[in-house]
Amino acid sequence: MRDIFARLVLMIIFINGGTLHAQEFKPLPPQMTKVADGVYQYFAGFYSSLIVIGNEGVLVTDTASKERAQELKKEIAKITNLPVTYVGLSHEHFDHVGGTGVFKNARVVCHVNCKDIFATTMVMPVPEVDVEFSDTISLDLGGKIVEVFHTVPGDGVATSIYWVPDVKVAFSADMYNDREFFLLTHAKTQIF
Repeated sequence: MRDIFARLVLMIIFINGGTLHAQEFKPLPPQMTKVADGVYQYFAGFYSSLIVIGNEGVLVTDTASKERAQELKKEIAKITNLPVTYVGLSHEHFDHVGGTGVFKNARVVCHVNCKDIFATTMVMPVPEVDVEFSDTISLDLGGKIVEVFHTVPGDGVATSIYWVPDVKVAFSADMYNDREFFLLTHAKTQIF
C-alpha cells in the first residue's frame, strides 16, 4: 500500500511539475527592514524572521537553516553589536527550527509541545529547547519586552505569536488557513 501511495504522489508531482516554471520559485534577495524602534524583519529564502533589539540582548525568530542563520547573523551584526540571547521558534516544523546552533549562547524558546515532537523525529536534526512555556511567556531583552503566546494549532501544535507591546508589532508564521486553524476540525479524532 505504501509503495502505491508513493508512486501516486510521484506521478502527481511529475504531471503537475510540467506546468511549473523554475523562475516562479526563485527566492527574492535577502532583505532587512526596520519595522519600528528596535524591531526588524529579515526576509530570505521564503522565510521571515523577527529581530528585536533590547539594551542587553537580541531575540530572533525562525532561523530556518544553518546557512540562512549564518546570513542572518551577519545582517544582525550590521545593526547591533549586542549578542543574540534568544532564538524563538514560531512552531515545531523542521523548516523553521534549523540553524539555532549558529547563535551559540542564545537560549532556544518554544512551546512545550515542541518537546514531544522533537523527541519523536528521526528525520531531522532538532534544536535543544532551553525555555519552554505553556500559554504565555515574557522575555526581557533589557528595556524591551517580547511576549510569546501559544495559539490553538495552526500549521503545527506549538504555534506561537511573538508580540512586542511597546511598538505594537506581532510576528507569526504559517497561520494561513482561511477561517480555521489547521487540524482544528480534526481535534475530536486527533491526539495532540
